[in-house]
Amino acid sequence: MLTKSILLLFAVSAFADTIPLETRKEKVRSHLSRGEFSVAAEQAKKMNREVPDDVSIYQLLASADLGLGNYEKAEQSIQWMLDLRIGKADAAGWLLVAQLREATGDFDGAIDAVNLAFSRIVAGQQPDAQSLLLYAAKLQMLAGKLDNAEKILKRMPASGEETLGTLAQLRIAQQRQAEAIEILRPLTQPKNLYQLAVASGKSEDYQAFERTALLRKKDADNANRELILYYAGVGKRPNDAVKLARQEADARQDILTLDALAIALQEAGSGPEAVATMKQILAVGTRNPEILRHAALLGVK
Repeated sequence: MLTKSILLLFAVSAFADTIPLETRKEKVRSHLSRGEFSVAAEQAKKMNREVPDDVSIYQLLASADLGLGNYEKAEQSIQWMLDLRIGKADAAGWLLVAQLREATGDFDGAIDAVNLAFSRIVAGQQPDAQSLLLYAAKLQMLAGKLDNAEKILKRMPASGEETLGTLAQLRIAQQRQAEAIEILRPLTQPKNLYQLAVASGKSEDYQAFERTALLRKKDADNANRELILYYAGVGKRPNDAVKLARQEADARQDILTLDALAIALQEAGSGPEAVATMKQILAVGTRNPEILRHAALLGVK
Protein backbone atom coordinates (compact mmCIF):
# COMPACT_ATOMS: atom_id res chain seq x y z
CA MET A 1 0.00 0.00 0.00
CA LEU A 2 2.84 2.34 0.90
CA THR A 3 4.55 1.62 -2.41
CA LYS A 4 1.36 2.56 -4.32
CA SER A 5 1.12 5.85 -2.39
CA ILE A 6 4.72 6.71 -3.22
CA LEU A 7 4.18 5.88 -6.89
CA LEU A 8 1.05 8.04 -6.95
CA LEU A 9 2.96 10.94 -5.39
CA PHE A 10 5.68 10.67 -8.03
CA ALA A 11 3.03 10.51 -10.75
CA VAL A 12 1.34 13.69 -9.49
CA SER A 13 4.72 15.44 -9.22
CA ALA A 14 5.70 14.34 -12.71
CA PHE A 15 2.37 15.59 -14.08
CA ALA A 16 2.88 18.98 -12.37
CA ASP A 17 6.27 19.31 -14.04
CA THR A 18 4.67 18.85 -17.47
CA ILE A 19 2.43 21.90 -17.03
CA PRO A 20 3.76 24.74 -19.21
CA LEU A 21 5.70 27.40 -17.32
CA GLU A 22 3.46 30.24 -18.51
CA THR A 23 0.38 28.37 -17.27
CA ARG A 24 2.03 27.98 -13.86
CA LYS A 25 2.85 31.69 -13.79
CA GLU A 26 -0.79 32.52 -14.51
CA LYS A 27 -1.83 30.33 -11.59
CA VAL A 28 0.52 32.28 -9.31
CA ARG A 29 -0.91 35.56 -10.60
CA SER A 30 -4.38 34.23 -9.82
CA HIS A 31 -3.32 33.44 -6.25
CA LEU A 32 -1.86 36.93 -5.89
CA SER A 33 -5.08 38.55 -7.13
CA ARG A 34 -7.02 36.61 -4.47
CA GLY A 35 -4.62 37.63 -1.71
CA GLU A 36 -3.27 34.07 -1.34
CA PHE A 37 0.29 35.25 -0.88
CA SER A 38 1.72 32.19 0.92
CA VAL A 39 0.55 29.81 -1.82
CA ALA A 40 1.82 32.20 -4.49
CA ALA A 41 5.22 32.46 -2.77
CA GLU A 42 5.66 28.68 -2.54
CA GLN A 43 4.75 28.10 -6.19
CA ALA A 44 6.97 30.99 -7.34
CA LYS A 45 9.90 29.63 -5.30
CA LYS A 46 9.54 26.24 -6.98
CA MET A 47 9.58 27.83 -10.45
CA ASN A 48 12.54 29.99 -9.46
CA ARG A 49 14.56 26.91 -8.50
CA GLU A 50 13.76 25.36 -11.87
CA VAL A 51 14.32 28.51 -13.97
CA PRO A 52 16.63 30.80 -11.92
CA ASP A 53 17.12 33.48 -14.60
CA ASP A 54 13.46 34.22 -15.41
CA VAL A 55 12.74 37.90 -14.63
CA SER A 56 8.96 37.50 -14.44
CA ILE A 57 9.32 34.77 -11.78
CA TYR A 58 11.37 37.16 -9.64
CA GLN A 59 8.53 39.67 -10.05
CA LEU A 60 6.03 37.07 -8.84
CA LEU A 61 8.28 36.26 -5.86
CA ALA A 62 8.59 39.94 -4.99
CA SER A 63 4.82 40.49 -5.26
CA ALA A 64 4.13 37.56 -2.93
CA ASP A 65 6.73 38.66 -0.37
CA LEU A 66 5.47 42.25 -0.43
CA GLY A 67 1.98 40.94 0.28
CA LEU A 68 3.30 38.81 3.14
CA GLY A 69 5.37 41.65 4.60
CA ASN A 70 8.67 39.86 3.89
CA TYR A 71 10.32 43.09 2.77
CA GLU A 72 13.92 41.86 2.89
CA LYS A 73 13.08 38.87 0.68
CA ALA A 74 11.09 41.11 -1.66
CA GLU A 75 14.09 43.45 -1.93
CA GLN A 76 16.36 40.52 -2.84
CA SER A 77 14.00 39.37 -5.61
CA ILE A 78 13.67 42.91 -6.93
CA GLN A 79 17.45 43.33 -6.96
CA TRP A 80 17.82 40.08 -8.93
CA MET A 81 15.18 41.34 -11.35
CA LEU A 82 17.02 44.64 -11.84
CA ASP A 83 20.37 42.88 -12.24
CA LEU A 84 18.95 40.56 -14.89
CA ARG A 85 17.37 43.51 -16.69
CA ILE A 86 20.62 45.49 -16.24
CA GLY A 87 18.52 48.29 -14.73
CA LYS A 88 15.99 48.30 -17.56
CA ALA A 89 12.94 46.93 -15.75
CA ASP A 90 9.51 47.01 -17.37
CA ALA A 91 6.46 48.81 -15.95
CA ALA A 92 5.56 45.90 -13.64
CA GLY A 93 9.12 45.79 -12.33
CA TRP A 94 9.29 49.48 -11.51
CA LEU A 95 5.89 49.26 -9.82
CA LEU A 96 7.35 46.64 -7.46
CA VAL A 97 10.28 48.95 -6.75
CA ALA A 98 7.79 51.73 -5.93
CA GLN A 99 5.78 49.51 -3.58
CA LEU A 100 8.90 48.43 -1.70
CA ARG A 101 10.13 52.01 -1.39
CA GLU A 102 6.72 53.12 -0.13
CA ALA A 103 6.73 50.43 2.58
CA THR A 104 10.24 51.36 3.70
CA GLY A 105 9.56 55.10 3.85
CA ASP A 106 11.19 56.38 0.66
CA PHE A 107 8.22 58.23 -0.84
CA ASP A 108 10.30 60.32 -3.25
CA GLY A 109 12.05 57.19 -4.49
CA ALA A 110 8.68 55.48 -4.89
CA ILE A 111 7.38 58.43 -6.94
CA ASP A 112 10.47 58.24 -9.17
CA ALA A 113 9.87 54.51 -9.68
CA VAL A 114 6.22 55.08 -10.62
CA ASN A 115 7.33 57.70 -13.15
CA LEU A 116 9.73 55.14 -14.64
CA ALA A 117 6.93 52.56 -14.70
CA PHE A 118 4.68 55.05 -16.48
CA SER A 119 7.37 55.67 -19.09
CA ARG A 120 7.44 51.92 -19.82
CA ILE A 121 3.71 51.72 -20.60
CA VAL A 122 3.14 50.71 -24.21
CA ALA A 123 0.18 51.17 -26.55
CA GLY A 124 -2.90 49.23 -25.45
CA GLN A 125 -2.08 49.42 -21.74
CA GLN A 126 -4.38 52.35 -20.90
CA PRO A 127 -5.89 50.67 -17.80
CA ASP A 128 -2.36 50.13 -16.45
CA ALA A 129 -1.58 53.79 -17.10
CA GLN A 130 -4.66 54.89 -15.13
CA SER A 131 -3.72 52.61 -12.22
CA LEU A 132 -0.21 54.05 -12.14
CA LEU A 133 -1.55 57.60 -12.16
CA LEU A 134 -3.83 56.78 -9.25
CA TYR A 135 -0.95 55.20 -7.33
CA ALA A 136 1.20 58.25 -8.07
CA ALA A 137 -1.51 60.50 -6.60
CA LYS A 138 -1.65 58.38 -3.43
CA LEU A 139 2.14 58.55 -3.07
CA GLN A 140 2.07 62.33 -3.45
CA MET A 141 -0.49 62.50 -0.64
CA LEU A 142 1.63 60.25 1.59
CA ALA A 143 4.56 62.58 0.93
CA GLY A 144 2.38 65.58 1.89
CA LYS A 145 2.48 67.02 -1.64
CA LEU A 146 -1.23 67.70 -1.98
CA ASP A 147 -0.94 70.10 -4.92
CA ASN A 148 0.86 67.45 -6.95
CA ALA A 149 -1.81 64.90 -6.07
CA GLU A 150 -4.49 67.36 -7.21
CA LYS A 151 -2.77 67.85 -10.57
CA ILE A 152 -2.54 64.10 -11.15
CA LEU A 153 -6.19 63.45 -10.27
CA LYS A 154 -7.29 66.22 -12.63
CA ARG A 155 -5.70 64.22 -15.46
CA MET A 156 -7.99 61.27 -14.72
CA PRO A 157 -11.69 60.69 -15.43
CA ALA A 158 -13.71 61.61 -12.33
CA SER A 159 -15.32 58.18 -12.11
CA GLY A 160 -14.68 54.77 -10.60
CA GLU A 161 -14.79 53.82 -6.92
CA GLU A 162 -11.04 53.88 -6.32
CA THR A 163 -10.48 57.18 -8.13
CA LEU A 164 -13.36 58.90 -6.32
CA GLY A 165 -12.26 57.43 -2.99
CA THR A 166 -8.76 58.80 -3.56
CA LEU A 167 -10.18 62.21 -4.49
CA ALA A 168 -12.22 62.20 -1.28
CA GLN A 169 -9.09 61.32 0.68
CA LEU A 170 -7.36 64.31 -0.87
CA ARG A 171 -10.29 66.61 0.02
CA ILE A 172 -10.08 65.44 3.65
CA ALA A 173 -6.34 66.16 3.68
CA GLN A 174 -7.16 69.62 2.28
CA GLN A 175 -9.63 70.20 5.13
CA ARG A 176 -12.55 70.17 2.66
CA GLN A 177 -14.65 67.72 4.64
CA ALA A 178 -18.06 68.60 3.20
CA GLU A 179 -16.82 68.03 -0.37
CA ALA A 180 -15.30 64.69 0.64
CA ILE A 181 -18.60 63.53 2.14
CA GLU A 182 -20.46 64.55 -1.01
CA ILE A 183 -18.03 62.53 -3.15
CA LEU A 184 -18.22 59.49 -0.87
CA ARG A 185 -21.98 59.37 -0.28
CA PRO A 186 -22.90 57.49 -3.53
CA LEU A 187 -20.03 54.99 -3.30
CA THR A 188 -20.53 51.36 -2.23
CA GLN A 189 -17.08 49.80 -1.66
CA PRO A 190 -16.52 49.05 2.06
CA LYS A 191 -13.27 51.01 2.26
CA ASN A 192 -15.04 54.08 0.90
CA LEU A 193 -17.96 53.50 3.28
CA TYR A 194 -15.48 53.50 6.17
CA GLN A 195 -13.92 56.70 4.92
CA LEU A 196 -17.42 58.22 4.75
CA ALA A 197 -18.24 57.10 8.29
CA VAL A 198 -15.03 58.59 9.69
CA ALA A 199 -15.66 61.84 7.80
CA SER A 200 -19.31 62.18 8.83
CA GLY A 201 -19.08 60.61 12.29
CA LYS A 202 -22.63 59.29 11.90
CA SER A 203 -23.54 55.98 13.51
CA GLU A 204 -25.71 54.97 10.55
CA ASP A 205 -22.72 55.38 8.23
CA TYR A 206 -20.60 53.16 10.50
CA GLN A 207 -23.39 50.56 10.55
CA ALA A 208 -23.64 50.60 6.75
CA PHE A 209 -19.88 50.13 6.56
CA GLU A 210 -19.90 47.21 9.01
CA ARG A 211 -22.69 45.39 7.16
CA THR A 212 -20.89 45.66 3.83
CA ALA A 213 -17.46 44.84 5.28
CA LEU A 214 -18.77 41.67 6.94
CA LEU A 215 -20.31 40.50 3.66
CA ARG A 216 -16.93 40.88 1.92
CA LYS A 217 -14.77 39.66 4.78
CA LYS A 218 -13.35 36.74 2.75
CA ASP A 219 -12.93 38.65 -0.52
CA ALA A 220 -9.42 39.51 -1.72
CA ASP A 221 -10.39 43.19 -1.83
CA ASN A 222 -11.83 43.29 1.68
CA ALA A 223 -11.94 46.02 4.32
CA ASN A 224 -10.80 43.88 7.24
CA ARG A 225 -8.19 46.41 8.34
CA GLU A 226 -10.86 49.13 8.48
CA LEU A 227 -13.18 46.73 10.33
CA ILE A 228 -10.45 46.12 12.93
CA LEU A 229 -9.92 49.85 13.41
CA TYR A 230 -13.68 50.37 13.73
CA TYR A 231 -14.04 47.65 16.36
CA ALA A 232 -10.99 48.96 18.23
CA GLY A 233 -12.34 52.54 18.16
CA VAL A 234 -15.86 53.82 17.66
CA GLY A 235 -17.34 50.31 17.59
CA LYS A 236 -16.02 49.65 21.12
CA ARG A 237 -15.45 45.92 20.52
CA PRO A 238 -11.70 45.61 21.18
CA ASN A 239 -11.77 41.84 21.71
CA ASP A 240 -13.41 41.34 18.32
CA ALA A 241 -10.80 43.68 16.87
CA VAL A 242 -7.95 41.58 18.30
CA LYS A 243 -9.51 38.32 17.10
CA LEU A 244 -9.85 39.56 13.52
CA ALA A 245 -6.44 41.27 13.61
CA ARG A 246 -4.71 38.06 14.71
CA GLN A 247 -6.43 36.15 11.90
CA GLU A 248 -5.18 38.69 9.40
CA ALA A 249 -1.67 38.71 10.87
CA ASP A 250 -1.54 34.90 10.68
CA ALA A 251 -1.97 35.24 6.91
CA ARG A 252 0.46 38.12 6.35
CA GLN A 253 2.62 40.55 8.33
CA ASP A 254 2.74 43.66 6.16
CA ILE A 255 2.97 47.00 7.94
CA LEU A 256 -0.71 47.96 7.54
CA THR A 257 -1.94 44.64 8.94
CA LEU A 258 0.44 44.80 11.90
CA ASP A 259 -0.54 48.44 12.50
CA ALA A 260 -4.20 47.41 12.88
CA LEU A 261 -3.12 44.60 15.21
CA ALA A 262 -1.12 47.03 17.38
CA ILE A 263 -4.10 49.39 17.75
CA ALA A 264 -6.44 46.50 18.55
CA LEU A 265 -4.04 45.13 21.19
CA GLN A 266 -3.72 48.55 22.81
CA GLU A 267 -7.48 49.01 23.04
CA ALA A 268 -7.89 45.48 24.43
CA GLY A 269 -5.45 46.22 27.24
CA SER A 270 -2.38 44.44 25.85
CA GLY A 271 -0.14 47.50 25.88
CA PRO A 272 3.30 45.81 25.94
CA GLU A 273 2.45 43.56 22.98
CA ALA A 274 1.00 46.55 21.13
CA VAL A 275 4.23 48.52 21.66
CA ALA A 276 6.39 45.56 20.56
CA THR A 277 4.28 45.16 17.41
CA MET A 278 4.55 48.86 16.60
CA LYS A 279 8.34 48.77 17.05
CA GLN A 280 8.46 45.86 14.59
CA ILE A 281 6.56 48.01 12.06
CA LEU A 282 8.74 51.08 12.51
CA ALA A 283 11.89 48.98 12.09
CA VAL A 284 10.91 48.58 8.43
CA GLY A 285 11.39 52.35 8.03
CA THR A 286 7.80 53.32 7.22
CA ARG A 287 6.82 56.98 7.11
CA ASN A 288 3.12 56.32 6.52
CA PRO A 289 1.41 59.26 8.31
CA GLU A 290 -1.43 57.14 9.71
CA ILE A 291 0.97 54.57 11.15
CA LEU A 292 3.13 57.33 12.65
CA ARG A 293 0.03 58.82 14.30
CA HIS A 294 -0.80 55.42 15.77
CA ALA A 295 2.79 55.04 16.96
CA ALA A 296 2.55 58.39 18.73
CA LEU A 297 -0.66 57.24 20.45
CA LEU A 298 1.23 54.21 21.74
CA GLY A 299 4.16 56.36 22.83
CA VAL A 300 6.54 54.73 20.35
CA LYS A 301 9.04 56.88 18.46
